[in-house]
Amino acid sequence: MLCGEVIAGARIGRILGFPTANINKDPKDSGLEQGVYAAIVVLKKKKYHGALIINTRHNKVEVYIIDFFGDIYGERIAIDPQEKVSDLVSCSSKKEMKEKIAADIEKVKNFFKKK
Repeated sequence: MLCGEVIAGARIGRILGFPTANINKDPKDSGLEQGVYAAIVVLKKKKYHGALIINTRHNKVEVYIIDFFGDIYGERIAIDPQEKVSDLVSCSSKKEMKEKIAADIEKVKNFFKKK
């Protein structure tokens, strides 16, 4: 379980249409290898599905919370990784990055449909 306060990030996900919640946690301390994971996110005692990104190269832990809209800066969240669904890859354009993110979110949704 990864827990932390939601902090401001570079807002790249928001610009691409996929806002993420960044937490102040060193990804190397997560015990997870770099990649995208299906995860259960607990925020204000409510559970959501999410796409967790562990990025050791950029030293980031962030999660896209599926079907959630709102400002949660300063809130504490808990993230329970379930299964790795994808590797991180370098993208050569914003279009390619948006397509990769959308595909990863679909993989996460499909993971939870099977459960």
